[in-house]
Amino acid sequence: MRKLTTSAFFAILFLGSMLAQTSSAQVFVNGRELDLEAVFGFGSNTSYFVVDFSGSPPLATGPGDTYAFGYQFDESTRADDALLGIIGQSASSLAPLQATFSDFGGGPDGPTDPNLFVDSFTFGEDTDTPDFDFDNRFIEVFTGNLNNGSVDFDSADFGLSSITLTGGEFLGFRANVSTFPEPSVSIDPRIPLVAIPEPTGFVVIGLASMMVSLRRRRHA
Repeated sequence: MRKLTTSAFFAILFLGSMLAQTSSAQVFVNGRELDLEAVFGFGSNTSYFVVDFSGSPPLATGPGDTYAFGYQFDESTRADDALLGIIGQSASSLAPLQATFSDFGGGPDGPTDPNLFVDSFTFGEDTDTPDFDFDNRFIEVFTGNLNNGSVDFDSADFGLSSITLTGGEFLGFRANVSTFPEPSVSIDPRIPLVAIPEPTGFVVIGLASMMVSLRRRRHA
């Protein structure tokens, strides 16, 4: 029985590790893996928050990237509580998500219940603080669900506090221009995705490496 050469062994090991990585992805959107910065909270349900910093030039600073964060919970929870949970739990990390809010009151639980609207976001080198008085921009909230491999966002009509999460939802945030009283022309947040290695390509590389190793042993 032939023994595997060192190069053939590492080719198989490399191939197996890449296939394992490909199969361990959490969420796929448009055929690619959702690029999650971190997942916070605890529970059997997960919702995803996407923050797109590309909407307020020249007021925004930084590269204008887009980021995604997961939040886990057991029972249905309000979107404002989930976002505050992400902000609070990331506060001690190297790259915390930060935000400022306006509370207009009159939330779902009554006149004294908070009804939060996001005024600004900061993450890493990105900061977006749209100024409504300057160019009519505001941070718009979007809701969506993953259907048939894609996410179709819809603008949320009310504040963040009016949204209840049950699991699997995507919440998006991007600064857009208000054209009130005319309907605003909303640009959906970009969803951050990572490239998926082609498994067939790694299979070819692994087989080629093993064939070269076997040929060398035959001629040795």
